[in-house]
Amino acid sequence: MTQTEQIKEINKSKKMNILQYFTVGLIVLVALVQVYNISLGTSLSSVLEDKTFSTNPITANNPLSSTANLSVNQPANTGSKQISLSDIIPSGIPEYYGTELGVSYDEPVAGIAVLGKFDNAISLEGELQERYIKVTTSISCEFCCGAKAITFPDGKAACGCAHSYAMRGLAKYLLQNHADNYTDQEILNELVKWKTLFFPKQMTKRALELAAQEGTYNEDLLNQVNESVPDMVGGC
Repeated sequence: MTQTEQIKEINKSKKMNILQYFTVGLIVLVALVQVYNISLGTSLSSVLEDKTFSTNPITANNPLSSTANLSVNQPANTGSKQISLSDIIPSGIPEYYGTELGVSYDEPVAGIAVLGKFDNAISLEGELQERYIKVTTSISCEFCCGAKAITFPDGKAACGCAHSYAMRGLAKYLLQNHADNYTDQEILNELVKWKTLFFPKQMTKRALELAAQEGTYNEDLLNQVNESVPDMVGGC
């Protein structure tokens, strides 16, 4: 082989190596993008990442953040907020679906029966299914069945208790019938409200812990919760 031919072979080999490196780099880049998209799709599942409750996005374990208009009492001689039970536990008729389905925050046991039936009755596809997974993998049922989320990442039910059926059913109903009326955060908001009704003592205590960090702790309310608020409403 002449020197010229050897040089051509070397240059050809270099080009092949560069092409191989480029191909490997492209594969790695695509994989990283896929991982990013998956993590973005479940970004709502960060629990208690945001401890505030008045202006910041809803988090799955913060019952205060599900209260649309937080109303707090102002003690006479201090500038600190005094949180009350009505700031944590929702009441009244839910907007849009409350009248449609005949459900009320004031009757959580009846709500379980109504909302739970939609879990198996409604099937979502495409973008709606993606939104459903984003929401339902962002809220847990730790006080009943111990599930870290009420669905698996593929959207299948992760918990068989009545409370999870109701939360999943509500999410499906809202996405099927009011997808344009609710953002994903607002649907999660509604699930947090019902979770607070299903587990009032645990969720209220959690809210008080968060309120203490904000300087709005109410020891009298904690005593009231320990004495009169039930652990769970409805069967598990």
